[in-house]
Amino acid sequence: AMVNRDFAAAAKAFEGPAQTSDNGREPGNPVAQYWLGTFLYNGTGVPMDRVAAVQWMSLAAASQYAPAELALGLWHIEGRGAPLDPAEGTRLVARAADKDMPEAVMVLAALTAQGVGVPRDQAQALSLFAKAQKLGYAVPAELLTPQGVARLAANRK
Repeated sequence: AMVNRDFAAAAKAFEGPAQTSDNGREPGNPVAQYWLGTFLYNGTGVPMDRVAAVQWMSLAAASQYAPAELALGLWHIEGRGAPLDPAEGTRLVARAADKDMPEAVMVLAALTAQGVGVPRDQAQALSLFAKAQKLGYAVPAELLTPQGVARLAANRK
């Protein structure tokens, strides 16, 4: 359904696997929970429902599914859908980065450079940008220099 861009059918298909078992002992599928949360958050194929989106994404993140940790972390950092909580958001992004998810490492590097949810640490940010590049992320060359990281830190709103 997703290949055919039939997002309503895709959302419906993810509903069953996302659910926990009747006895609550078996967790739902975190990939299905992630996609259902994403569809609900954006209103893709289903009516937008950010409260339900956060619930589904939280379940997927609790299962340590890195894409869900990154998404939920960003929602907390931005205060969009999830309560504004930069420290919690950065903690979730760091969990995804610990799994060597290139996008999460890149985001964590920027958060570290700017001191969002964590103390500002330009040396650590530089190290994280280098790690993101090593993992295959196309890091702008400027962010691989101390001067570039300092400029990024200075641009924090």
